[in-house]
Amino acid sequence: INSTWTGRHASGSAHYDGRAFDATGSQEDMQRFYDWAAANTSPGQLIFRNGHIKDGKRARAVGGHYGHVHFSPA
Repeated sequence: INSTWTGRHASGSAHYDGRAFDATGSQEDMQRFYDWAAANTSPGQLIFRNGHIKDGKRARAVGGHYGHVHFSPA
């Protein structure tokens, strides 16, 4: 886990409420975590590379998520 409520995030981010985290690791490990979370949870937001799930559904890609996986619960 790289960032919870600390760091710089978008205005209104769930990070500032302590409801999100960013996970880092190798590209392979981050992809495995993204795939696992997509298959086994219903995230409020899950973002990595060009993958974005919002409120449990695929959504438009969000830039700036190549070095970490953003996760926040529903």
